[in-house]
Amino acid sequence: MDLNAEAALQQCLLRLICDDLLESAHDCSDGGLAVAVAESCFRHEIGAELRLPEGSEPPEIALFGEKASRVLVSCVPGNRQIIQEIANSHAIQIQFLGRTGGDRLVVQLGSAAAISAYVRDLKNVWAGALESALHSEVPDHLVPETLDK
Repeated sequence: MDLNAEAALQQCLLRLICDDLLESAHDCSDGGLAVAVAESCFRHEIGAELRLPEGSEPPEIALFGEKASRVLVSCVPGNRQIIQEIANSHAIQIQFLGRTGGDRLVVQLGSAAAISAYVRDLKNVWAGALESALHSEVPDHLVPETLDK
């Protein structure tokens, strides 16, 4: 990890937050961009439509890679120019990937749909993942009563 790049990112984010230019921010360190955008949609069950550029990375890396010093932010569209200027002043590279709204999470990777699902369905799977994993991996008689709801 490049500590100077991380420090620049944190300084940039602090400035954007202090200037009230962001609606949300979520790191990509636990599950990559796909998990960050999904978790960002869950609180208010608001969808998003993102278009990721085709690149040299395999789709799994583009969607789930946990590169250091990456943050997903959302903003009012009118703030994009000032956000770009502040990021440039901190030598931070940014990409505008899409918009929020609706009830679906749609992620296009180049011309292909990589993710297309209702936010509520993704949230239900995410919220029940641990319990589901425990019940599918452990015989019923070994699951503690507190998890057997």
